Amino acid sequence: MNIPNKPDDDRFSSGPTRKIPGWSNLKIDGMLLGRQHRGPTGLAAVRRLLALLRSILCIPDAHKMALVNGGATGAMEFAMWNLLGVRPVDVLSYGIFGDHWHHDVANELKVRPVHKFSAPIGFLPEFHRYNPEHDCVFVLHDTPSGVIVPRVDWIASDRNGLVLCDVTSTVFCDDIPWSKLDAASFSFQKGIGGEGGLGVVVLTDKAIERMINYVPAHPLPRLFRGGTLLGKERTINEDFFNGHVVNTISLLTVHDMVLHLEWARKIGGIPVLKRRVDALYNIVKNWVCSTPWVNFLVSDENIRARNSVCLTIVKDGRVADWSFLRRMIQFLEANGIESGILNYVHNRPSLRIWLGPVVEELDVKRLLLWVERAYHAC
Repeated sequence: MNIPNKPDDDRFSSGPTRKIPGWSNLKIDGMLLGRQHRGPTGLAAVRRLLALLRSILCIPDAHKMALVNGGATGAMEFAMWNLLGVRPVDVLSYGIFGDHWHHDVANELKVRPVHKFSAPIGFLPEFHRYNPEHDCVFVLHDTPSGVIVPRVDWIASDRNGLVLCDVTSTVFCDDIPWSKLDAASFSFQKGIGGEGGLGVVVLTDKAIERMINYVPAHPLPRLFRGGTLLGKERTINEDFFNGHVVNTISLLTVHDMVLHLEWARKIGGIPVLKRRVDALYNIVKNWVCSTPWVNFLVSDENIRARNSVCLTIVKDGRVADWSFLRRMIQFLEANGIESGILNYVHNRPSLRIWLGPVVEELDVKRLLLWVERAYHAC
């Protein structure tokens, strides 16, 4: 077998993901370092970031946005700790992160009652069991399994409960159904390669009304208290939704993400980002169709995410275990390819290739050739 060229960029992990094409640390403006995030320069940078996010992701003007510490986890926890406890909660779980959110709702917030509707890895739960009178928590795209919720018509427009959704693995790669999500959370380090540590929470008027009128019985950590002001009457903290954060944040991360967003806007925004993802997915799909020893973990293409493709490997007539997959990864690393494609250990044994819009087609083709070589060498 001919030894193919290595990928120019071998980073295919699902977070943090690679940087935008042409990125250089020389593009980071040093004037932001050592500045207060609440000072004129820092606050202007945060507001610029929020404005770009709203524009590129088509977030409705009526929705409020804020930066929080702790990435997507911090943003999701902010939403759950501030909003849940008024109504019963339905948690729709079909993967690891759905299980995390169910644990928090049931065991940390101790909401009663809580209903968990789950499905095996590679499948979706029965959405019709969700009660629109209840609050709902779910993940739009479970990265470790490669499953995505393809549509949200099961969410009633006249629902009385709130819908809280973790959309981290979908932003910048596909459209987000903002009108159906009362609280959405995401971070920067997946879709287009921003740095970790910061999260974004997006709230509808219904969620804001809940925050104003509902005083949680559970203790609320300080990092989650930015949204409301206490006084004679509870009111919304408009400063929090206009760039002021509760705790110190990295302006280096903020400015770096602004560079990534400006790149996304320059090339055409979400429509172009989606086309880039589709092109990458089709390369992998064609390879899977022509390679007898590899299969998609998610057999139903209707619920298969295109930007985090999970693959099972067949060896000696059965699905390869973690031991064989680790040997494949060791072979790649021994040849200087630190791909990051070994899937999450608590998932089914599989490889996971991130195909976000910052990935280049030639790199995907070269990676697949090296995966073939690793398979035959092991």
